[in-house]
Amino acid sequence: MFVRVTVPHKHKESHQPMGVFQAAFQLRDRGKMNPADELRHDEILRWFNLHLPIPGRFSRSRRRHAACKAICWFRKQAVDHIGMVRNLATLLERHGLATRTVHTAKPGYVVYEDDHQVVAVPFRDTIAPRVSD
Repeated sequence: MFVRVTVPHKHKESHQPMGVFQAAFQLRDRGKMNPADELRHDEILRWFNLHLPIPGRFSRSRRRHAACKAICWFRKQAVDHIGMVRNLATLLERHGLATRTVHTAKPGYVVYEDDHQVVAVPFRDTIAPRVSD
């Protein structure tokens, strides 16, 4: 089983619900966070920089400028990582962005994986993943 936390905005390349990392970057880059929230955002990102490898691929194609249609999922065993993502979701919710936790057994065509996550291009015919709020 895999877990993902999203907001109700579509990502422009994957056409899937945007993940909380992208949403938090957008909120911060638009100057919408107060200093305390920026500090918390940066603390969460530092934690992930220390505890989560950066995926090497986001596309099934090996072409240099291929569209990045893959999305990231945490393995259900990555309990600490999922907890930190929920902290990021809480920060977004304080700014009026609803978040959803999505679960699936079939994330799609896996293009990258490590002990904590998979990056996968969703299957075209995949049934909508189970959602819990």
